[in-house]
Amino acid sequence: MELKGVIEKFRFILDHSIDEICIVDDKGIIIYMNAACLKHYGKDPSYFVGHPATRAEVEGVVDHAITPLVFKEKKKVTIIQKTAIGRDLLITANPVFDESGNIILIIENVRDISEIRDLQKKLEETENLVKRYSEKLESLKKEQPKFEGMVINSAKLKNIIEMIERIAITDSTVMILGESGTGKDEIAKIIHSLSKRNEESFVKVNCGAIPSTLIESELFGYEGGAFTGSKRTGKRGLMESASGGTLFLDEVTELPFDTQVKLLQALQDRQFIKVGGTHPVLADFRLITATNRNIDKLVKEGKFREDLFYRLYVIPIEVPPLRERKDEIIPLLQYYVDYFNKKYHVDKSFSFQAVSLLRHYDWPGNIRQLKNVVERLVVTETEDIISYKSVLSAVGNTEEILHINNKTTLRDLIEDLEKEMIIQCYNEHKSSYKVAALLGLSQRTALRRINKYIGSMRTQK
Repeated sequence: MELKGVIEKFRFILDHSIDEICIVDDKGIIIYMNAACLKHYGKDPSYFVGHPATRAEVEGVVDHAITPLVFKEKKKVTIIQKTAIGRDLLITANPVFDESGNIILIIENVRDISEIRDLQKKLEETENLVKRYSEKLESLKKEQPKFEGMVINSAKLKNIIEMIERIAITDSTVMILGESGTGKDEIAKIIHSLSKRNEESFVKVNCGAIPSTLIESELFGYEGGAFTGSKRTGKRGLMESASGGTLFLDEVTELPFDTQVKLLQALQDRQFIKVGGTHPVLADFRLITATNRNIDKLVKEGKFREDLFYRLYVIPIEVPPLRERKDEIIPLLQYYVDYFNKKYHVDKSFSFQAVSLLRHYDWPGNIRQLKNVVERLVVTETEDIISYKSVLSAVGNTEEILHINNKTTLRDLIEDLEKEMIIQCYNEHKSSYKVAALLGLSQRTALRRINKYIGSMRTQK
């Protein structure tokens, strides 16, 4: 085959290559370009061949040329090049040297990576979409259990929840008052979960559990070397950790007087200075406080700063004790029995007499005590039915259970519980058939009990 035929054959082969091939001579002039350049630049080889390799850059066909870099570096160079028609090209230019080390040719291999970039972009969009769905799912998960662990059955607690739903969307400071064990922690968490800050941190500080000598450094943080034994790098305080979210100061009345002053200053200025520091730190958090003590009395006795009290007492929420929320005792008992049955893989339940006794107990430890008693009974009771005797043993105060409204007999207590269950069940379902089915009674007995406790009335059968 003649040389011309060989050249034409190789030209035919190269023109059908997916990748662009470009050859530049020692003067920087393009001496060969295959047909792939047309889809890369929108121009055929005649635009390039015989012209400087920098022409395309000068005329805006590409964003930058690779040839000058090869002549400068005298080694293989790889770049990403963007073209005027919107293609992304991966170019590798390899120099060819003579015996003296001079560049005599530059061979460029050019691959269109636009599709890869498009796939990468689609992948990023898909990942972002998955992330948004995940965030939405997490948000829904947060919404679903926002009242988990709380049984809202009494009018008093329903009123509190309604108020919480109104104030949660604001940044107003809230003080939660109530006896120990009434669920103040849960109230604080609900406020945070319903607020616009719910995706940020909820930081709880038990002011009574931190020694007075450490409370300031724990709350505000400290700079390195601020005091003997401090970390050289310093420490971020809990207030700073709550930035953007909610800071919950439980047992706030236990704060030392000096710390009260600094907290007041931080709330007024919306910033604070770390222990041993000089630069202010922004105090961007929603503040919720709680106490089981009579804070009015502490203020009058000079044990709590009056000016700080007014700063904290913007929206007070008083959580009533469990003895004032009798309607919640039976639902709470059922909630915690189910909870601990699942936790310990058992199937325990309370006898009717046991429920009646627990219903009339005053629960001085409130919900926390009730939860602990239920766990103890579920774990220690050997029978599937938790008996009246086991309840007496767990609570340990028979007189306190029985001394309710001068009712001293078990019959009176059981009748009182029966009345409450019949009324509640009928008010919810308005059907004697449903009352019978739910409480395990005959329809005739259910109707008789409804008439007894609610009065003779027409019922839906």
